[in-house]
Amino acid sequence: MLRNAPNSSTCNFFHSSFSASAVAQEKEVNTYKLPVDYSPIIAKLKEQLPQQLIQMNVPGLAITMVDGDQLIWAEGFGYTDRTKQTKVTPETLFNLASVSKRYTAMGILTAVEKRTRQNLEISKRRIRRP
Repeated sequence: MLRNAPNSSTCNFFHSSFSASAVAQEKEVNTYKLPVDYSPIIAKLKEQLPQQLIQMNVPGLAITMVDGDQLIWAEGFGYTDRTKQTKVTPETLFNLASVSKRYTAMGILTAVEKRTRQNLEISKRRIRRP
């Protein structure tokens, strides 16, 4: 069951290692990820999103920014219900309605495509073998 679902339309918006077989020992190669300063992007979004909500007549939205598996920023803007003035939070659940059908279809098509590629690779191997 959805809680805080809006009544009107809403906007939702190596360490890698390798082995050197000739040397027969494992070498570790560290790849360092440079720190990214997201504060200018976040500041711009905080400035522009409230204006966009008004212009597009959207009561509210929740936004989350992640980098890999790290949460960078999460915030709610506007209201889940304009009449009750219930504010959107990062934890607000939204009713996606028909939008979720597109994501489900894309997931299925991606799985089918992956399976098709695997089957093609298996077929190529069978053809190459005498």
